[in-house]
Amino acid sequence: MVKIALIGVDGQLGTDISNYFKRKAIEVIGLVGLKDIDICDYKMSDNILKRINPELVINTAAFHDVDLCEDEVLSAFKVNVIGVKNLAMICREINIPLMHFSTDYIFDGKKKEPYVENDYARPLSLYGISKLAGEQVIQYMLEKYYIIRLSGLYGYTGCVGKGNINFVELMIKLAKKEKVIKVVNDQILTPTSTRDVAEKLYELIRTGNYGI
Repeated sequence: MVKIALIGVDGQLGTDISNYFKRKAIEVIGLVGLKDIDICDYKMSDNILKRINPELVINTAAFHDVDLCEDEVLSAFKVNVIGVKNLAMICREINIPLMHFSTDYIFDGKKKEPYVENDYARPLSLYGISKLAGEQVIQYMLEKYYIIRLSGLYGYTGCVGKGNINFVELMIKLAKKEKVIKVVNDQILTPTSTRDVAEKLYELIRTGNYGI
């Protein structure tokens, strides 16, 4: 595999994927979401991806703001479901795999031990519902796909969808300004380095082991 179309190259995860893959001599065609490609626009996405003619499409574009999803339901589903469907249709037509990123928010968090791929999904938020729907669209439409469920991402580049900052940086910022920091205490997750993710993704695509 020598050419990849990377949607969301300017984001927290996309930046490290691009940097790591390029060091491994993979040609990365980076696409900035909305500027270079709008995944919700099928014709635009179809024209761009067919012109690039990649061997794999990696999609990091998503509606990430969990709270805002509750207020902007249509926008969330447009990006997290319809946009994903568009990419799946294009990848199916040109017979290439799609790599897509999902979330631990598809689970209800009641399990007392780590979740595995085949655990029952029961999202509690509209964000989680939209991401699960995106997963299901891909599984229905494609045979060759990678669905990666991530949790608590952090990296050198901030998350575009969250004001160019991640949780770790936010805590450091608040600690410098406030004497007392108030945060939720009912969440358990695994903070995940975007650099580590990029390294494992490179290993994964070399195996050709598709699925979740």
